Amino acid sequence: MDEYAQDRRQAINLLKNLRARLHDENAWSKGFFALTANGTCVRPTDPTAARWCLETAFQLEWAKLASCSTKPFVHRASRTLAVMIHQRGFGSLIAFNDDEKTTFYDVRAVIDDAILELHGVRNALVFGRVAAIIMSVFAIPAMIIAPNLWTALACVGVSAVYWVTDRLHNRYLVK
Repeated sequence: MDEYAQDRRQAINLLKNLRARLHDENAWSKGFFALTANGTCVRPTDPTAARWCLETAFQLEWAKLASCSTKPFVHRASRTLAVMIHQRGFGSLIAFNDDEKTTFYDVRAVIDDAILELHGVRNALVFGRVAAIIMSVFAIPAMIIAPNLWTALACVGVSAVYWVTDRLHNRYLVK
């Protein structure tokens, strides 16, 4: 495996570890770097910490890689995550995480998008879902007006596009 592919794989693994750390809403913190399970503010490295903001969770994950902070894959994962945040109109992970409109699901979507971007399939998934929506806009009225084999095939096509994009999404996001 060449160095570029290994770098990309390690960046993906780092982001998957981040995703695993922020596994549900009870593992995510908003407005604090780290909290205990009962909501007490603690240092991020405190053994009782159970909830972290996006920035802190990312830092803890790359810190586990012992002295890898200057490795290209850490920069690649960080850069990709920053691009996903910037595309949503924010200048930093903290600004995004602590924005009043940001939810846990927004945070997970950013991480997922970064993983898919590194896999090189993010744009294909977006295009596939848009294509399925456009197909359904035309197929459903056609089926009502003139049901026939072609409209049935169009509906099967919509279902197939959704199925394929969901399988790709799940394939690349499973740890």
